[in-house]
Amino acid sequence: MEEPESIQGGSTDIDSTECSNECAVTASISEDASYVEANASSENDNASITAADDSGNGSPDSIPKEILVLETVKSLTSLSVTDVDSDASFEDTLKTTLARRNGWKPRSELPVKRKIDPKEASVWSILKKNIGKNLSKISMPIALNEPLSALQRLCEELEHCHLLDKAADEKCPSKQLLYVAAFAVSGYAATYFRGGRKPFNPLLGETYDYVCPEKKFRFVAEQVSHHPPMSAGYATSPKWEVSQESGGETKFRATCLRILPQGRIRVKLLPSGSTFEWCKVTTSVEDIFSGNRWVDHYGTMIVTNNSNRDHAVVSFTQNGVFKKESRRNVEAQVFSTAQGMDSPAVYTFKGKWNEMLVCPELNNEVLFKAPTVSQQRVESQYGFSEYTCSLNDIPPEGCKEREYLLPTDVRHRPDQRMWELAQPGANEKKLQLEQLQRDRRAQREAKGERYEPKYFELKQLAAHMVPISPSAARRRVSRGAVVKVDKKTAKARRLTATHVPDASNIWVYKGGFWKRKLEGKFLPADALW
Repeated sequence: MEEPESIQGGSTDIDSTECSNECAVTASISEDASYVEANASSENDNASITAADDSGNGSPDSIPKEILVLETVKSLTSLSVTDVDSDASFEDTLKTTLARRNGWKPRSELPVKRKIDPKEASVWSILKKNIGKNLSKISMPIALNEPLSALQRLCEELEHCHLLDKAADEKCPSKQLLYVAAFAVSGYAATYFRGGRKPFNPLLGETYDYVCPEKKFRFVAEQVSHHPPMSAGYATSPKWEVSQESGGETKFRATCLRILPQGRIRVKLLPSGSTFEWCKVTTSVEDIFSGNRWVDHYGTMIVTNNSNRDHAVVSFTQNGVFKKESRRNVEAQVFSTAQGMDSPAVYTFKGKWNEMLVCPELNNEVLFKAPTVSQQRVESQYGFSEYTCSLNDIPPEGCKEREYLLPTDVRHRPDQRMWELAQPGANEKKLQLEQLQRDRRAQREAKGERYEPKYFELKQLAAHMVPISPSAARRRVSRGAVVKVDKKTAKARRLTATHVPDASNIWVYKGGFWKRKLEGKFLPADALW
């Protein structure tokens, strides 16, 4: 077997939040055609992957553009710190929730239908002073917002969780991966009509929980970090678990806003115990100075089965002036490592991320079809689907369910509620809440205290291998990492650029939230508003 090349970057300081054994990337392949396991904490492995190549491969540019690269990240055996069974069961949560609602059901439309004017806010006046800056650290006027929090956006991505139900029912690992990859794409469908608006940035410590009897899942989320901004979510159903991290940088580039996501999404199918993970692709809001802003998603998403190293390569086509017919196109190939690196894809799917995905190998089965959003909803309800409209609904006075909402729940947030109801003073209230957050931070710093999230914690995981793209490998090399690539695999896996953040530490659910929710015994928290 041809010896892979080694590439070593220059000496740079590594963020203290990363594990000391991070910074190992390899694409070495074993004799039985499966991926070679590597643990960077092993002394022997360090010796084998940190030897610099003397043949001039000392820069990120020396990594081939189309190559398969495997990254040492941390293995995932559980999506929560404690066993899910130690929390209140899903059946108990569902039964208690329905009893407390006493017939009340979340709405399917917003309470106030307002004419959505894309030119309501002058984007240029906001951005011209911040060209090249990270916009996540800049206070934006409320006119750019939709009445939904970033925590609720995480819950919105679960709208098509029936794909996870299908994956959990499958015995074939490749079919499981197929449906999980389709689920990963489905989360982008709701953004098609929403390019001109952004969600509310959660305050540090803000929470959200949601129980969906129709789709049979429960969800809890918390804003766990403010700088950098990071939201963590955790959903459970009788068949699966989903753990989410959502953060990233937003930067102004010429006529677009580019969002580089950070964090991973992880899925566990309970019947088989298989776990999957992936990172989101780059998002771009185009034509930001016109009244017709629209959103584009592009890059390569690699969905990995951590149980057997099978992976799906999902390619989002970037929009171009001369390829309008390929706008919003997405294609995927599902590879089985058991069949060898040079084997063709076991399954594929193709389509548009805002319309539908079809699998040719399964008699053109429609894996996913986006719900229809009427023009009336686009013009007066921010393009929200019926499901999305339900997320910010708060139970009415007198409903027992309302009494069991956490004080930090986003549905209590006054500026977002005022904006949803088209009430005056929403922007002033937003600025007031942001100042209160700065004051709390100053008080903690003066006392030498550090904020600790209530329901999630940062956890280090054991090392394993997952595929990453060449651009991610080049970024790692520029920070001092060592990589090994195998040119033999270049034609077999034609991978393009994607944004892959560090994965040494992940936010995981602590457990116990739903038990506390049933008992009404919440953890003490800061007053956010």
